[in-house]
Amino acid sequence: MRTMPNPICLALLACLFLLAGAATAFCQDGALPDNDPETMDAGPSEAYFAELRDLIHETGLGPNSIPPINAPNFISVPDAALGMDDSEHVFVLDYGNPDGVTRIYPRQVLVWHVVVNEVLGEGKNARRRSVTYCPVTGCVRGYAGRIDRFDTPFGTLGSLLNGNHLLFDYSTNSVWPQLTGLAIGGPLQGRKLESFPLVWTTWRRARLKYPDAQVLSRATGHRRNYGEDPYGSYNRPDTYYQDERVLHPLASYDDQLPPKTRILGLQLDNLNVAVVRDSLRRPRAANFDAGVTPVVSIWDDELDAPRLFDRRVGNYLLHFVHRDGVYRDVETGTRWHPDGRAVEGRLAGNRLALLDSFDVMWFAWTAFYPDAALFSWQEALEAKRRAEAEFSPVEQVEPPDPTFEKPQTEVAPSLPNVNRPQLPKDIPPSIITPDMEIGPEEGL
Repeated sequence: MRTMPNPICLALLACLFLLAGAATAFCQDGALPDNDPETMDAGPSEAYFAELRDLIHETGLGPNSIPPINAPNFISVPDAALGMDDSEHVFVLDYGNPDGVTRIYPRQVLVWHVVVNEVLGEGKNARRRSVTYCPVTGCVRGYAGRIDRFDTPFGTLGSLLNGNHLLFDYSTNSVWPQLTGLAIGGPLQGRKLESFPLVWTTWRRARLKYPDAQVLSRATGHRRNYGEDPYGSYNRPDTYYQDERVLHPLASYDDQLPPKTRILGLQLDNLNVAVVRDSLRRPRAANFDAGVTPVVSIWDDELDAPRLFDRRVGNYLLHFVHRDGVYRDVETGTRWHPDGRAVEGRLAGNRLALLDSFDVMWFAWTAFYPDAALFSWQEALEAKRRAEAEFSPVEQVEPPDPTFEKPQTEVAPSLPNVNRPQLPKDIPPSIITPDMEIGPEEGL
């Protein structure tokens, strides 16, 4: 006696065949399965990326017409000093190097190449990274060369988006704005690169602090005039870097600050943050909250540059001050080095977590992130100076809060933001008000 197949079983088998066919189609098209953790969060829509691509400005240059440096050579500080001026700007990477040696990247080399592709280590332990710089937007960023299962260097596409250079990876030809590290086209669209910060300083300060560093050589294999910058100079007021010109189309424009104002860009807790770089110089230690992340900016006098850190250590939420040339936290009195190391006191041996902030011009940051929250200490410092002039020293006057402000008027963006947070109307400041007296230049 023959047994008839169960109709339910047949239906289940048919579904399995259909699913198998769909999975095969996904693999053949190069797309990722829906259960991949990287694609579980849908993120920006296809319409968002399509609109971004519509804003790409073609310069007439082709891929790698601005050639990346794919086989960089590094030389000693004494050798590099033979051809460099003390006032020349450089980018410093003093951590993450396999040999533990600081590396210095002259800006006047990167201005001609945009990308330096490096291989760190050897054999199975080898890994890639890229140091990138866009002169038009004053943006310097470091990126890991590992994306999903792809290990890749980057090239320059020759096109711009919001004035920012577009990069492509050699493995998939996906397109990446140098400023955001978010793929806007290609197989890896929607993926974000792992990034790391560099410190922008001058050659004199870098060579004095890191005499044993390795310096990117001008022997790049390309013929360029590395003694000159085609855009001008940061040391003169009459060049591209200092004037008001914005040469390329922007998705949005915010005139709250002069367009070339140098800010530190930072993304935390779905919040896009802009910190006015020069306003951090006088307070030395500036404490604030970016979303739910407590942040401190510590000014490194040797490099004449700020670094941003998470000010949580263990169970401590720290507030920092600068007094008599020393950084200390109010809670434990521990002394801290500007690179985030606790060098003396109860927390000695700990290290603050370095945040991935980077130099960029105001116009470019707000073109990509028109809802950016602006943090500046300039008005607070000026108010303190006025208060000191108006009142005698015996009067007890609370210092005014620094300004943590959103733009008063916003240009309605033509694009939705990648991570558009709902910002509070007033971001509360976190002024240090311990029992100890704090002078106007000791910290905010």
